[in-house]
Amino acid sequence: MTVLPHPVSPLPRTAPDCRPYVPGPTAWTPDLELPVWLVTMPTVAADGTRGTQWIAVRTHTADQAIADATVHAGSAQAVLRRRGARICIEQAHAALWHTAGA
Repeated sequence: MTVLPHPVSPLPRTAPDCRPYVPGPTAWTPDLELPVWLVTMPTVAADGTRGTQWIAVRTHTADQAIADATVHAGSAQAVLRRRGARICIEQAHAALWHTAGA
């Protein structure tokens, strides 16, 4: 076990960031012919505070969109964005956001 020389305080609480995840220019570029799904993932913080994390993914089906979003939700960037809150995967749902060619 590592003991830090001083206590570590949690990140300050600020207004929640409600923007969906959009990959940056260095991210892997998926097939642009696939539809875009917006996956809504409810969250619960250690203090009981509830929130939502949205992740946009390109895939063929809603089930695959939830699976891909779950993988992304485990990334360090996603965990930091939701300040360590736990994802409620069983309550996640996907909605078709944009279809290819539309």
